[in-house]
Amino acid sequence: MQGSRLYKKMISLALSILLIGLGIFAWNNKWEIHDRWVAKSYKETVDSSEVLSNLNLTGRGELVFKASLTEVDDKNNFKERCPVERFEEANVLGCYSARRIYVLKVDEPRLAGVEEVTAAHELFHAQFERMSGGKKADLKQKLATLRKGVTDTEVNNLIESYRSNLGEGEELYNEIFAIYGTQLDSVGEELENIYSEYFKNRSGIVARYKAYSSEFSNIQQKIEAYDAELAELKSEKDSLEAEAQALSEELNTEKLELDNLSSGDSVEQYQASAEEYNRKVGVYNSKVERIREIIDEYNALVEVRNQEALSAKNLTDTLNANVESI
Repeated sequence: MQGSRLYKKMISLALSILLIGLGIFAWNNKWEIHDRWVAKSYKETVDSSEVLSNLNLTGRGELVFKASLTEVDDKNNFKERCPVERFEEANVLGCYSARRIYVLKVDEPRLAGVEEVTAAHELFHAQFERMSGGKKADLKQKLATLRKGVTDTEVNNLIESYRSNLGEGEELYNEIFAIYGTQLDSVGEELENIYSEYFKNRSGIVARYKAYSSEFSNIQQKIEAYDAELAELKSEKDSLEAEAQALSEELNTEKLELDNLSSGDSVEQYQASAEEYNRKVGVYNSKVERIREIIDEYNALVEVRNQEALSAKNLTDTLNANVESI
């Protein structure tokens, strides 16, 4: 009996140790278990399959993409899944919510790549969530070090907009991790190794980002160039109008003098004054003609400039889920 009891105790102890071991294993591998289980239910669409193919993910990255049940949605569905926070810009292109990734569907050819960059950004949020507290602390330190040397104005302004609302805590560094991963060419070897857990070629994502974002900067540069040219034309027109006005007043005075001379005895003086008067009339007429030319040039340039501005607005509206397509 004694041996039987001892045997049962040993079996019970062994089972307890096994259960504890299994519990520890499950805890240490909870994300792996979660991702593999959820990924089984993932159903790709044509759009999500194309994005997945273009991202060039590692096995781990592809698993998380599928475990996040990643969807590429049109504006109506996307708005329901990704509400915009008050402090965020209107152009929210994706979100990672309740362990799911949603990406706004963008069909505009000039913005090719925006879906992939957005999906990558959200995948970095998923990667951040799966890190342990220690890894997050280490990552924050690496990001903070890199942050001191980043000179990209657009990136810094974007991060500052988040910092002013999120503070300097974990949420901010979650955003920084995703922003740097999709927008910076160089992040250093240590951070690159972290990003490479999900992406085989992160530089390809950054290239896609720069390609579509350059569309906005190119249009903006054109608009600024047109505005500068318009300002020059207006300045020239204003100067010519002032000169023409002064000359017109001068001609009015000289016309009265000519009328008086015409009734006088000095023919030579009249002819000399008339010649000078006619010369000034010619100058006046040339200024008036140039003013007309400038007005035509100005109006034509305004039309071209406004077309560029409309193009920029259309691009922006494409990325704004609150603006419906016509």
